[in-house]
Amino acid sequence: MDMYDLRKAIHYYQTKIQETNDPYYWFFLADAQVRVGLTDEAAHMSSKPIRG
Repeated sequence: MDMYDLRKAIHYYQTKIQETNDPYYWFFLADAQVRVGLTDEAAHMSSKPIRG
């Protein structure tokens, strides 16, 4: 994936998390953030509690 696609994926996963709060999307959001160099954001996301 190129940078543009990864940015679109980040937006998509953030939207899905707001809609569902499914852990599936949290994982892929953090993965996409790491791939574009947003390691601090990815670490912050992984430390948030998941509410079901």
